[in-house]
Amino acid sequence: MAGAWRALRFRAWAARLRMHLRRHGERLELDVAGTPQFTTLPRLRVVATGGHPGRFRLAIGAGVDLGQSMTLEVWTGGSSELALGEGTTLGTAVRVELRGGRIVVGERGQLRDGAVLKSDGELAAGDDVLISFGAVVHCTDDVRIGSFSTLADRVTVTDSEHDADGSDAPHMLRPLRVEPVALGRNVLVSANAVVLRGSTIGANAVVGAGAVVAGGELPGGWLALGAPAKPVRELGADEPR
Repeated sequence: MAGAWRALRFRAWAARLRMHLRRHGERLELDVAGTPQFTTLPRLRVVATGGHPGRFRLAIGAGVDLGQSMTLEVWTGGSSELALGEGTTLGTAVRVELRGGRIVVGERGQLRDGAVLKSDGELAAGDDVLISFGAVVHCTDDVRIGSFSTLADRVTVTDSEHDADGSDAPHMLRPLRVEPVALGRNVLVSANAVVLRGSTIGANAVVGAGAVVAGGELPGGWLALGAPAKPVRELGADEPR
């Protein structure tokens, strides 16, 4: 009985999302494997941009848990997609913003309480990725997170920044600089670290707590510390991570 009631509630929520999008000329494509788990259904926010008609694709794999008090924000006028792989779980107050971009989370992903994912471009996380408490991922063009990687508490990853030049020109009105970010397989970005535009982190690397990866390449299998982050020690294959 509980499962039937949950399925009914989810269908009503999906119908409401479809209606909100249709008001702005937007089309909903829904691809759901069964009914997801949830404590509460996501809060919807549709932002009208005044652009041409677009579409939003929502794909939810089997065994997904949408958690509690998730916010789903969709900007109209483009082609947006949110895909949550099989077994992915969301905590409390996860926020997802789609501004004409894609967010793809592979199987068994974990988005913990307060995580924020925003995409105008292509944000792709592999299987078994953990995005921990209060972590933020800003994607303007291209952010890739390899399978088994972890963004620990309050980590920020961004592929763009405004060109603040020290002049009186408001920095938020300055041009946006954008370069792809790529994290390899099994990368650990420790608490409070920041990964900035143009950064590539090799497989099995560890970025220390509070470090700032300010672009360029960090080698796989190394520990990187500092601001800007520098590789300081090669990690042994049998060391605990």
